[in-house]
Amino acid sequence: MPPRHFVLGFYLLSDSLAQAEEWATTVCRRLLEDPSLPAARLLSVGVPLVAPLLSG
Repeated sequence: MPPRHFVLGFYLLSDSLAQAEEWATTVCRRLLEDPSLPAARLLSVGVPLVAPLLSG
């Protein structure tokens, strides 16, 4: 039996958190529309902020 909940992770480079969340949402919605994948629904999208590395 498949798990009841699962998490997808993406590494995105973007200019803002809002843009990163929009891109992640778009990818997830496209996956949900794929008939070859099991039925699922998107519960939430969250993108953590990772500060850019500063070269020293």
